[in-house]
Amino acid sequence: MRARPGMKSLALSLFLTLTTMATAHAVPGAAGAPAAPKPVPGVQTAPTAPGAATAQVTAAANTPGPAVERITAVPPAFSLTHQNTQAGTDALVASRLAGKVTLPTLLGTDPAGDDPWTKRRSMRDCVDRERLALPPVPTVTAWCWDSAFGDDTTREWLPQGMSTTGAADGGDGRIQNRAAVAVAWRYQPLTTNSGCQKYNDVRVSFIDHDTGQYQHVLLVEPTSAAGTDFKAIPAHAGGIVWYGNHLFVTDTAKGIRVFDINKLSKVHTQGRNVTTIGVDAGKSSACGLPYVLPQVRHYSQTGGCASATATGALCHSWLSLDKTGGKPFKLVSGEYHTVGYGGRIARYALNDFGAASQPGLLALTDNKTQIHDAYAIQGYSHVQSGLTWNDTQGGPLNFAFHSSCGTVPNIFARTWEGDTRATRTNKCTAPDPADPTRRISTGNWAAGVVQGLDRWPVRGTGTPTGTNQQVNELWGLTEGICDKPVREDEKTIDSCANLTPEESRSRRTVFAVPFGSAEVQDRH
Repeated sequence: MRARPGMKSLALSLFLTLTTMATAHAVPGAAGAPAAPKPVPGVQTAPTAPGAATAQVTAAANTPGPAVERITAVPPAFSLTHQNTQAGTDALVASRLAGKVTLPTLLGTDPAGDDPWTKRRSMRDCVDRERLALPPVPTVTAWCWDSAFGDDTTREWLPQGMSTTGAADGGDGRIQNRAAVAVAWRYQPLTTNSGCQKYNDVRVSFIDHDTGQYQHVLLVEPTSAAGTDFKAIPAHAGGIVWYGNHLFVTDTAKGIRVFDINKLSKVHTQGRNVTTIGVDAGKSSACGLPYVLPQVRHYSQTGGCASATATGALCHSWLSLDKTGGKPFKLVSGEYHTVGYGGRIARYALNDFGAASQPGLLALTDNKTQIHDAYAIQGYSHVQSGLTWNDTQGGPLNFAFHSSCGTVPNIFARTWEGDTRATRTNKCTAPDPADPTRRISTGNWAAGVVQGLDRWPVRGTGTPTGTNQQVNELWGLTEGICDKPVREDEKTIDSCANLTPEESRSRRTVFAVPFGSAEVQDRH
């Protein structure tokens, strides 16, 4: 590749920005006692004056710590209503689809036919400035998407939530003897009429950890309990959690949907020129994709959500799984705020897979989900994903967040309940004190619109004589591409500035870094 004048100096500037400008305070060894739960408007039974919640959350974000506070979730706050769609899915799989498929088959073989568009694709090494969309710490895994059919730069499909088999099972970090990563993509049409796919349709890419090969699968739901037909699910899919054989997927204003890996199925008609979905004359199709995953549950809410005002129903923007701190395990659902700071987190109780009722699903009381605890994010904006965990049972609850801000260096932050440090990296850019025509970076992480986070504790070899390895990895992804004009005052810090024709426009990565590394844990 021939370098364009100024390109090397820009890349060097960005590298130095990522590695030195925003490394946070070192985390103290002891966090102190957790703060007592603090009531917040929007989750109380008492009435609140209009606008009071917004003012309270915004004001708190501009004062030193805490970055996260516990709040009291009084039922029915954050409660979701259980809807069972299992019967329709069972009927679909039994008589309307083209046969069930195991995870090893999905990841290990190509579907029949000679259309290369339907075949497995491969994650690849990141090249040139794509690497700026990786964290500025040593990586264990650093993947970029296949270029053959434009997964790396498509403007129509946007990667969102992610999860792995790492914590999904109880032992070796494998499901059906496969170590895998699941990435949800939402569809964003470029025109009002884009054919078969519709706004916020969701596909999931299942990636074989050992080979890097992946296959796209469309998420669908039966149209009735009789299971005679199916349709795509319109969901933003900003969060996804793999728990046993279940995939939990966010549907922002409408709650959380659940899919069963054991119901993964082929369709009859496939290929890039197929423009139909559903069952017609006994044959199934899914907008050309060869596989579908039908819904088995929907934990729903009505009336939308209200993250921008911090009142009312929770906006389910992201998800993660917390298996620390004793049982019950927790499904962690959090909000993304498009303006200001804040956002709320609700942790739902999960049943074990050996439970007598609703095994491997959310715990219910009177057909409503059970809230384990809830929190308000006071010190970060644009939170795209998060994790919670306890280092030791009974210790303070830890939080990690991905905050996004385009193709300049983004933010990764770790804090804990009771942490009173002022939040330093709560914005990604700031005016340059030495030059009012420029902005400087205050980010500390990957430059590529960060999205999902997950933790992979243990990985086995998948063989009878193999041993499990304690890998303790933090997984994440970025969704960015260079498809917008770069601000004039950010040209020295934006990874998309002054691209040459030879350089990739992709800032779309999947990565893993050592979770316990001080370079990761000390960012705030």
